Amino acid sequence: MEATREYSAEINQRHGVELNCRIGINTGLVVVGEVGSKMYSEYAALGDAANIAARMEQTAQAGAIQVAEATHRLTAP
Repeated sequence: MEATREYSAEINQRHGVELNCRIGINTGLVVVGEVGSKMYSEYAALGDAANIAARMEQTAQAGAIQVAEATHRLTAP
């Protein structure tokens, strides 16, 4: 997040555009694999934990990191 803030200041100075970042962090089971076709594919994480993290990211204020309560309990110490 700090690197994004520094880069945003540079972009704003050069181009007059503000760059913001939002982060949602959650823990849980996900399935990671290749999704797509032979012509185009990408790796994706699928599952409730990833979906909740995405929703948390969408609701976070610009420049904020939202951490799920259970994740916070696991990582706070």
